[in-house]
Amino acid sequence: MVAGGCNAVIFTTGRGTPTSNAIVPVLKVTANAKTYHAMEDNMDVDLSAIISGEKTYKDMGRELVDVIHDVCNGKLTKAEAYGFSDVAVDHVCRFV
Repeated sequence: MVAGGCNAVIFTTGRGTPTSNAIVPVLKVTANAKTYHAMEDNMDVDLSAIISGEKTYKDMGRELVDVIHDVCNGKLTKAEAYGFSDVAVDHVCRFV
């Protein structure tokens, strides 16, 4: 996605993956409260309020768009703040 011109990645995860990218910001989003609390230093957005019924998906959608807006205007993601940046180039033909 990044090589194709993506300017930000919204990475949804249920288990938590502390990964990022050297070129674009990667926002890590989860709706799993256990994951968010166990990895709060790596997760950018907690959407578990939808699952618990505390907020609607529309409310949380607006909050997520606000966070995306902030990141696109210079706010660091947690991965960026910690200096995480992973880049992996996969082989198209694994048998060569």
